[in-house]
Amino acid sequence: GRPRKTETTEEPPKRGRGRPRKTETTDEPPKRGRGRPRKNA
Repeated sequence: GRPRKTETTEEPPKRGRGRPRKTETTDEPPKRGRGRPRKNA
């Protein structure tokens, strides 16, 4: 797959560096309410 595990050691993983999807939905209403998911935007 991705043999760049050594590079990720310097910077945090994507799931930690980016904004958490589950936590984001808690602050904003789910896509079923707005119809436009923030995670995709």
